[in-house]
Amino acid sequence: MRFISDPSYAFRGYLLQLSAIDVSGVNECEWEPCAFNGTCTDEEDGYSCECGDDRFARNCMTPAATCTPDDIYLEDGSSYNLTSFYYNFIGDVYGLRHGCRVTVTVPRGHQVRVDFMDVNLSQPWEILSFDKQVYDNFDEYISDDNSLEIIYYTQTPWASWSLVLYDYIPEDGDECASEPCQNGGVCIDKQNGFSCKCRRGFQGPTCQRQTGLSPCGRNSFLCNNARCVKASKVCDGRNHCGDGSDELNCDCEYPCYNGRCIPERYVCDDKNQCGDWTDELNCQ
Repeated sequence: MRFISDPSYAFRGYLLQLSAIDVSGVNECEWEPCAFNGTCTDEEDGYSCECGDDRFARNCMTPAATCTPDDIYLEDGSSYNLTSFYYNFIGDVYGLRHGCRVTVTVPRGHQVRVDFMDVNLSQPWEILSFDKQVYDNFDEYISDDNSLEIIYYTQTPWASWSLVLYDYIPEDGDECASEPCQNGGVCIDKQNGFSCKCRRGFQGPTCQRQTGLSPCGRNSFLCNNARCVKASKVCDGRNHCGDGSDELNCDCEYPCYNGRCIPERYVCDDKNQCGDWTDELNCQ
């Protein structure tokens, strides 16, 4: 026999007397131990219960709660009602613990919106988390992308909640407002996204990587602000770049187009001392 005491309340308590008795030859089914119309089968020194589809455990006392589907896919504009294991259940489920993980997915470019219809949780005994973050502001939740992971755990039978999951299409704003394209790239706003038209010499989703080629072409100088000026205008005493970078290191023997300064003896030695090959141009 297993006995469990409730640690949540401090009432008068209990007094039990435990005794060993001989039950050989006794039909234990006479005690009607199988609850909720379970079928009892007498066995040697014991009994067994055959429960209905909605009950389990030794005496058919526990509802046969099952986890919600591991994966839920919401099509365009659809919704799904998700409830806890014993939502609106009235009965004895004391001592039962449950945990579940559910992944909700919507089409790409969409998000998952969660509306809380009914929530009865008391932390830390019950946990309801979205994308591994425990959530306690039961108003509305919108996922960051097109996938949402819901984790639920309870140690009490009274925890319950009812959620409605929606396929949510966010309002399309101006994704170029934050200027995501780097190194002088031109941003093109699209439906729920953007693309960058990169300058020569740069690549990547936001033009963040250099290709090794000079973005300004031959006989040109790349300013620190990504502008291009003619190489003949470098170190002429005038701020053609706008940020003064074309007048830096002007006391060097050979200014590269990318702003690097190298000794004159490195020019036309068949080695890329500048990093952009400008020291090997026009070597004839």
